[in-house]
Amino acid sequence: MGGYDEQIGRNLGAVRARLTSLAPADLDLAMRVRGWSWPAGTTDHIEAGRRPLLLAESEDVSSIMGLSEGFLLGRTESDTADEVVSSLLDRASYAVQQAAELWFDVTDELRAAVDCLGLLDDAGPVTPQLRDRLRRWLAVTPETVLAQARVRFAAEAEPGSEADEGSAPPEEGRALDVQAGLDVARARSSQGTTRGDLASRLQERGWGWTAETVRTVEDGSRPLRLAEREDLEEVLQARIGHDSSGVDYGTDAYPAVAAATHLYRVKEAAHQLRSAVVAWLIADEEYCATYATFGLVDERAPRAEHGPMIETWSTDAEPEDAVQRARAGRPISSASAPTPPG
Repeated sequence: MGGYDEQIGRNLGAVRARLTSLAPADLDLAMRVRGWSWPAGTTDHIEAGRRPLLLAESEDVSSIMGLSEGFLLGRTESDTADEVVSSLLDRASYAVQQAAELWFDVTDELRAAVDCLGLLDDAGPVTPQLRDRLRRWLAVTPETVLAQARVRFAAEAEPGSEADEGSAPPEEGRALDVQAGLDVARARSSQGTTRGDLASRLQERGWGWTAETVRTVEDGSRPLRLAEREDLEEVLQARIGHDSSGVDYGTDAYPAVAAATHLYRVKEAAHQLRSAVVAWLIADEEYCATYATFGLVDERAPRAEHGPMIETWSTDAEPEDAVQRARAGRPISSASAPTPPG
């Protein structure tokens, strides 16, 4: 085959592996479903340059992978490399923006709980130690979290070296587990659902739950994962661990538990934001290395020159750009978080 066909095969391999979750066998099957004579191994042969990709075939291949028509054709290796690493970085930027939006949401909820329940009052309903933790976390900004992520990335810290900031202290986590278990038991009983029935409905969603799993959750001895809690809330049509306002578990009678809940969610959001920024920094390294390999020009504009909301480029120059987009759509009170001391 000619060099052009081989380049198309390399384009297909790079895009399929990096921008989709499709294995070669998945693409083989999808093409057969669309009526093509596409035996097992055809995708491998095309990507290896042993079999050409026909023009008509390329339209369906592009459609299956969510690409525009003609995407795989007429592109050099540097074109494909540019598209791949730019897309990876754009996805990483979107993840940072989503994590920042979550951060703003849960921080707003924490501030609402603090104001509603008087949690920072010296004569308030929580211990001085918990009050100090609340003050410290209310002083944190997304920029603080981004700076931590950069330090961690630069030092190539081992996993877990700072991860405790993303989890509630044991006594707080235990309080959350017990309350979440009570919420599950209350919602299940109100529906007249047995533990076995609830386990079966969760199994349908891919969870390996049994009636014993439900029991351990309800008695607070087994913590809920975030994704499990979301599915439980859908199945039981009830809020698990917090009410719709996020201020308390439906009552002001447990302010310490409410404070612990919101601290946990803020720390969880901070951990998610740090992880998203580290992923962005990894993608940025690959982006820069790929551009250097092919002699491409990095045209991302610096924020200092163009400002955070410029719309003329698709790839962020810094993860801070994504945070600024998240902040731009928020109320003034959310966008003007305090600067941390020191």
